[in-house]
Amino acid sequence: MRHRSLPLGIDIGTTGLRIVAATTGARGPLIGRVVSRQIPPGYATSGEIAEPEFVAALLDQAIEDLDTPERRCVCSVGAPEALLRAVQLPQRSAKQRTRAALRYAASHIDYAPNDALIRIHPLQGSLHALGVVRKAALQSRVLTLRRAGMKVIAFDHEALALGRAFPDCGILVDVGYERTSVHRYGATIPATIQTPGGGAQVTRAIQTELAIDAISAEKRKCELGTLGAGDSTRGSLVLDLMRSIDSLRGLEHEVRAIGLVGSGSRLSGLAAELQAKTGVPVNTPALRFITSAAHATGTAKANAVGWALAAGLSLWEVDSSS
Repeated sequence: MRHRSLPLGIDIGTTGLRIVAATTGARGPLIGRVVSRQIPPGYATSGEIAEPEFVAALLDQAIEDLDTPERRCVCSVGAPEALLRAVQLPQRSAKQRTRAALRYAASHIDYAPNDALIRIHPLQGSLHALGVVRKAALQSRVLTLRRAGMKVIAFDHEALALGRAFPDCGILVDVGYERTSVHRYGATIPATIQTPGGGAQVTRAIQTELAIDAISAEKRKCELGTLGAGDSTRGSLVLDLMRSIDSLRGLEHEVRAIGLVGSGSRLSGLAAELQAKTGVPVNTPALRFITSAAHATGTAKANAVGWALAAGLSLWEVDSSS
């Protein structure tokens, strides 16, 4: 079976742009290349992309480095801009289901219902998958991608993309730059709890308490943890994570493994601390991918927590066709 190109997985984050080019064949998905670019603070958020032309230019440069003719792509949105839930809706008529979905969405999003795009998909009986996304967040990403010459074939929720990359984890903890999401798998639709705070707060606390520059603070965080500097901020982050994990553990099925991903998960000792508190193995999970020789390196594996979302997005076509 010849290798077939998959749509590019593109993760536009708060501090970085990550792209995964992959193919699929007889042995399954294969990562060909991974490219990333730093995004200056304020240019992109989990909401709208404030500078679409600048981010599009970065994207265009990154695509050049990938050296691929593929221009189809799958991008992501996540909480709080997007909501994904399994909900019970009336079976009597499509109009009633739509009204019920609108009422549910209005009580669970922090933007006006008129600003939301809503989709409903039947699951079983009266149970439906409800997807809601803020229109402005979606439109700014579409604009950016199209300016870079990309053909957007789908937008995926972050929880689904990460679950696709790490199917063996009952819970995934995604520690980002300024926010952290905990995703619980096992049911038809993953459950997500998001809290403010991420790796950036711990870095800033270390920087302030030791009066060192941001680069040195980040290096210390990854190599030594807080170790007397930033302990209070770290403690608050761990407390929020434990509250979210405890809230989600009781949902169906036993949790046998917790995966720790996201750029903020590089905080030294975080996995061991969560494992001690939960009694469940916590580690950086292996990607559901075969890596090519060019990327089966120590550097690529060490950075996998940062580009795992893009990897999961690149698998969207494989899952949708199975």
